[in-house]
Amino acid sequence: MIRRHGPCATSAYDLASLLQDARVPIPESLELDLIKHYADLREVADSSFALDQFLHAYAIYGAQRVTKILGTFVRLDRRDHKPDYLRHLPHMRAYLRRNLSYPALAPLKNWFLMFVPDLFEGTP
Repeated sequence: MIRRHGPCATSAYDLASLLQDARVPIPESLELDLIKHYADLREVADSSFALDQFLHAYAIYGAQRVTKILGTFVRLDRRDHKPDYLRHLPHMRAYLRRNLSYPALAPLKNWFLMFVPDLFEGTP
């Protein structure tokens, strides 16, 4: 279990916000390299840094954030007639699939498979 407001949670949310940008697609390889770089620096600066807890928080907060943004972009299109936001959906959906691949999010992934199966269509 992660602490909601602990340093691991806060930094995980902040890093997910940077590396899963809503408007700029970040390739998965770059995201992973930057997570590793961040973790290496944190381990040097803080001997209590736990990578497994950080990755757990990163996946959870990343999934929450991306889901919220997906909903916001669809709302902006449908309610506010701003379809330009829809061009960001493909890479946001890719971020969500990345986050849902984390084992702790298996129940949520199963929910998406049941109710939003097109999220996974055409993916390995």
